[in-house]
Amino acid sequence: MTIYEIKRRSQEKKPYYFNRDTMKCFNQTLKDFKVYKLENNIYQFRANRPYGETIAYFDAITNDINSDINYLLKQRK
Repeated sequence: MTIYEIKRRSQEKKPYYFNRDTMKCFNQTLKDFKVYKLENNIYQFRANRPYGETIAYFDAITNDINSDINYLLKQRK
């Protein structure tokens, strides 16, 4: 899974998450993100930024993004 696929698949639920203006506000590009596969079809993606680090999770089953992995897992039930 790449950050580009996460962006494409999350468009319906989080259309502004990877929006050009949002990314510009945080001084980031998609190339800044690294994606890590966790378990249960959950992916963590992260990027360094000038004021800290962006860390979020993508659920490949529901195509949702959240900064709290437990929230994503609860949404499946």
